[in-house]
Amino acid sequence: LGDKIEGQWKWDRVEGWATQYMKNGDRFEGHWHKGLKEGPGTYYYHAKKQVYKGGWAKDVARFGVMTDMPKKTTSEASCFLPRVEVIDPEKIIAKEKEKYAFKRKMEQAAEKRTATGTGVGGLPYMDTNMSLVSSPTVRDEY
Repeated sequence: LGDKIEGQWKWDRVEGWATQYMKNGDRFEGHWHKGLKEGPGTYYYHAKKQVYKGGWAKDVARFGVMTDMPKKTTSEASCFLPRVEVIDPEKIIAKEKEKYAFKRKMEQAAEKRTATGTGVGGLPYMDTNMSLVSSPTVRDEY
């Protein structure tokens, strides 16, 4: 027995959405045009325990992402793709919130200094001629 295709057909060719079942256990689910894989689709590699999700053009995969099936845990049939996960997402979120709050506090302090015309330590801004100015165009703070 060969491969089996279930789906939409037009003039004795696969056209539209269909699923192809291969005799080796692999499976393709996706869009077809004139009997060829064309557009979005997902290819399931049974022996490798991997899934390729992407786009096809004229029966050739052009772009996509290969992932391991959830039950795959070794590199026995093919290279194991390392799983990436965040160990403590709540801690990372809390740290980012702290950084944002500090940044916002500094921005508000700078806005207040500009509005009051005072520089570092509450001193007024001075231009290069050492004359007092109410609002500087450029300033350095240390």
